[in-house]
Amino acid sequence: MKKSTLLLLLLVFSSSLIGQSTKYYTQSIYFASAQYDLDAVAKRTLDELILTLKESPDFALRIEAFTDEQGAASYNDDLAQRRANSTLAYLVAQDVHPLSQTLKSFGESQQKKMNNLDDMRRINRRVDILITVYYFEDLNSLVGQLKQEEQAEVFRFNLTDEKQEFTSAKGTKIIVPGNAFEFQDGSRPTEMIELELVESYEPSSWFLNRLSTETDDGQLLQTAGMVRTKATSLGKDLRLRTDKAITVSVPSQEVTDAEMKLFYGEKHKDDASQKDRITWRTKSYNLRNSVLKKGKKNTVPMPVEIVDYIKNSKLVKMDKPEFPTYSHLPYPKAPVKLKKPRFYMKAPKREKVVFRPSGLKERLMSKEARKKIEDERFEKKQKNYLERKARFEKRLANYNLAKANAKKEQERYKLEMDAWKFETHQRVHSWMSFKVKKRDYIALQRTQRLFRNANKVKIACDAARFIGINNLISTSPAVGFGGYLDGDSNPFLDMVYTDLMIELPDDARKSEAKEMIWSFYETDSLHSERFNLANYIDSKDEYIRYNKLFKDRVVEACAKNGHTNSLRAYVFDITEMGWCNVDRIMKISNQQPLIVSVEEPDDAMMMVMLTSIKSAITMIPLKGGQYQSRLKLPSGEKVKLVSIKVIEGKAQLAIQEFVVGQKKPKLKYRSIRFDELRNALNQLNG
Repeated sequence: MKKSTLLLLLLVFSSSLIGQSTKYYTQSIYFASAQYDLDAVAKRTLDELILTLKESPDFALRIEAFTDEQGAASYNDDLAQRRANSTLAYLVAQDVHPLSQTLKSFGESQQKKMNNLDDMRRINRRVDILITVYYFEDLNSLVGQLKQEEQAEVFRFNLTDEKQEFTSAKGTKIIVPGNAFEFQDGSRPTEMIELELVESYEPSSWFLNRLSTETDDGQLLQTAGMVRTKATSLGKDLRLRTDKAITVSVPSQEVTDAEMKLFYGEKHKDDASQKDRITWRTKSYNLRNSVLKKGKKNTVPMPVEIVDYIKNSKLVKMDKPEFPTYSHLPYPKAPVKLKKPRFYMKAPKREKVVFRPSGLKERLMSKEARKKIEDERFEKKQKNYLERKARFEKRLANYNLAKANAKKEQERYKLEMDAWKFETHQRVHSWMSFKVKKRDYIALQRTQRLFRNANKVKIACDAARFIGINNLISTSPAVGFGGYLDGDSNPFLDMVYTDLMIELPDDARKSEAKEMIWSFYETDSLHSERFNLANYIDSKDEYIRYNKLFKDRVVEACAKNGHTNSLRAYVFDITEMGWCNVDRIMKISNQQPLIVSVEEPDDAMMMVMLTSIKSAITMIPLKGGQYQSRLKLPSGEKVKLVSIKVIEGKAQLAIQEFVVGQKKPKLKYRSIRFDELRNALNQLNG
């Protein structure tokens, strides 16, 4: 038989799965009779094949071995298996690592028939190597294939009056109230409901789901976990009814942080290239302060060491704050809007005033009598015209005079309005300052009662966001401090109509004035301050040590009573389906933007991972092969820049670790196999 040559026979078809194309090739090598070792020709054929495989993105191998009909069937089966093993061993020795490999021994069972017996035996002493090569059509197909590793959990149930409880493999708990869902048109589902849950708790998952920790107004968040919920029935999307909410419990590795809030996510709208990226709405919602189980709360006594410390602590003295008083403040009178008067009446004409009598009067009335009546009517119209014209000329004169003074009126109004805004803001600020002082004054009084009765205090182990004594003072039934002071249900209305002595206009500008006052209240930082016991204990260092000790001892006490898990979960209610995030806003003073240059300006997905603070920032493409961080990064922070893209069907990866502010990074991509890429992304999780 002629020498074997490298024949990579491309089959006439390829397939696509989630944007991933597959192409199929086959290659054969041949053996001497009763031999399974590779000869020089077979090795040379495999060497050429190996060069081709190493240039391929990802591939799978199926090795099928055959023999001729000589010898016993069992012997031929064993010989074929040895030929398959020797072929695979040679490929592995040359650093060929397929995504998957299959060895099949057919022995003499599948003979190729030929007229010449020697040629037939020679062609049947072979091994066929079937190669499946995987190509990624674009970046989305690569990401889609990677996300296959993160299969969503699906919980199925029927719509009933009873609540449904589910727990995922990662520990996320969900409670669905009865009759919670409806279709988009308001009708109720009658068939099986499928509730899909996707959990994103690690950097690799944030990256693949394009989940940054940024609010839509550019604030950096620190996340404790992100989840996505979706409900369908018969393939149609469902929504939550307006009076229903799903309770979700996200597990935490550490004792939970009291500053965490709930944020809802939505698809990015501004840039088409970033349409799959999720941003978080600025408005946040409080988490729940209890675990999922109802019934009697789990409590533990205040640890003895903490009781002793509390009894020996000295609080600063604070006088009762005095309510600020104000004088009457009228709202500036706006200038009258000028409207130029117009005169549309035309002067009457005598020839158009005609009297036409009817009947007998027409025959008996003389021309002189008719003319007299016409003259009287004309004089009446003329008089009416002159009176109206005189009134118009007077209005026009007043308009011209007002127009001459309009600029002065506008200047007067602007000065008065600026003064009114300044004084109003001062009033709002002083009013809020008083509220904060009064809140702290009341909190200190209650803290003193707490200190006196520390040995009687019970600590709730199911306070999901419990940490330190500040929360104890704010939420514990033992002291009962929380909400607006003095039972105010709406402090805004209170300050406008009563406290601040502000007179609002009665016209359409009333709502505008109220919005302006409300903006002063919203933007002033005083209203967001939390009570902090550290400000009222003599020794700050002692307080820091005490607060850590307090947290540790409470956790120990809860653990002894079997309630540790209650302190290791964030619990919240969601009122809409989609992505939601447990975060707190990071306050970073020293920040700077990040600009990265890439070697080849191709379509890429790129993010910055701030793993130490559990945050991720999106990189936005610029012109000239550069990318810029959407938010400024904290200077001195150690971060990882991660990017993937697809070139000629092959996955490309770039990861660079650096310290913000020390050196401008420049990414270099390398071609990487799919399984290696998956492992590299998983290593981001630490």
